[in-house]
Amino acid sequence: MKVFKIDERQQKKIEGFFKEELSYDQNAPILKYVACLLAGIAMMLLLVPFRAWEEDGARLSIIGYVIFAGGLSINNSKYKTRAINNTNKYVSFMDITRFLPVDPVQLIIFRIRKIFKPCAICMLISMVFRCLVSYAAYGMLSPWDFILPLGSILVIPLLTEGIAFANHW
Repeated sequence: MKVFKIDERQQKKIEGFFKEELSYDQNAPILKYVACLLAGIAMMLLLVPFRAWEEDGARLSIIGYVIFAGGLSINNSKYKTRAINNTNKYVSFMDITRFLPVDPVQLIIFRIRKIFKPCAICMLISMVFRCLVSYAAYGMLSPWDFILPLGSILVIPLLTEGIAFANHW
């Protein structure tokens, strides 16, 4: 099995490249606002404790996770494709960064690191508030109040984005 090591010098080059590229993107602030709005709506839906799902059949939670995944996808779209010269043609950032003097593995690591931070923050917020609501409403905690946010807000998005990035190779 190949071990991926983080090269901080290359990570700084990639960070500088994306900072320069995104400074010209007119849609970047709008995408960030929409992503935050969707994540906020999803986090409100995800406050429902696991015990309340018995009556609802987990529909509310699934809707929350889907909305969160949509917001995450919108937020990370800036690291996937880029419109060229105000045309309708979109080009993958793997094609744009092909001539950047960095290893493609470092680019994938950079994108996964960019996903990890918001996912980890949202997972912790969801876990804490979900446990508070569960304890206040039912007087007890369920192990699922910890497992579901961990799996669905942190692990599944990282795996799906990692698989999507690996397919660009």
